[in-house]
Amino acid sequence: MMPTRVLVSGDPFPDESLHGFVLRMAGRNRMAGLKWVLDQLGRRSIAQLGEADESKIAYLFGADPHAVERLIVRGRWIDGMQVHWIHGQEVTRPYLLRTARPQWCPRCLAEFGYARVPWDFQLVTACHIHGAKLLERCPSCSRPLRWQRRSLLACTCGASLQNVSCTPAGDAELAVAGWINAHLACDSTNDPGTASWQSLLEGLSLDGGMRLVYAAGLRRDAGHRVGPGEARAGLTTLECRLACERAAERLGRLASMASDEDRTHLRQLVHLPALLALSQDGATAADRQLARSMLEVGLGVAPTHGRFASRSQSAQLALPGV
Repeated sequence: MMPTRVLVSGDPFPDESLHGFVLRMAGRNRMAGLKWVLDQLGRRSIAQLGEADESKIAYLFGADPHAVERLIVRGRWIDGMQVHWIHGQEVTRPYLLRTARPQWCPRCLAEFGYARVPWDFQLVTACHIHGAKLLERCPSCSRPLRWQRRSLLACTCGASLQNVSCTPAGDAELAVAGWINAHLACDSTNDPGTASWQSLLEGLSLDGGMRLVYAAGLRRDAGHRVGPGEARAGLTTLECRLACERAAERLGRLASMASDEDRTHLRQLVHLPALLALSQDGATAADRQLARSMLEVGLGVAPTHGRFASRSQSAQLALPGV
């Protein structure tokens, strides 16, 4: 059964998130929260919304069905692996998304009034438009922000999410955020940057580039041993910000063709299992080739039957962009 259509209708913005659109439209119709909307959609939580709800969401808000269809995060199990598609982009690792854990740019909410889809990505920790760090905790009550709240523009405690001071973001997190924005077609004017590590991302799929940054920056130091559960866990915005900074530094050293001593050190810093997985099941040939090049040339190791073996310096591969 189709829901009852609201009085104030509207379409989503091209780069708006699904949850943000639902919460924004509830606010436009003077609803204090999402209870009525979720009742109409037959859901108990906004986190349950998915592709089965797209026609109902479009009808409920009088929106263009094709515009709503673009917002939906779709998931499929392929060869025992859960794969998602968001804004037409394939994401093979669920932990690279954070659709259920909102973060925001106060200046974007104040200027545009909606939640942007790049904020739903784990490695996006900065606003590429305003150069500011994204927030995930309310400065007033210190609690993590939730989608299940009364207003898109306010926390559950009632504090405004617009009138919040912003902190300038670092170069590495801005570069990663800009690259992801460009892949999502949210910012076609994005400057790819001139840093040597950024050249490694050229030609990679969105999934491949995010997995590369994740593999390079996940480990805090040489003594950090990453367990399977930790590797797949959802990181906080701060943890991802630090991971982007570490990835930029380490990938920069790899792109500059590190010395033997430096390669030995980098082997202790890069999360090799993640890089090996990318070399074997990357979404594109370019993703797999770069990962193999980094393993064999950059780090001096090679995958052999799922394990790493020593590799001489005579490997006949080259890092792209170097």
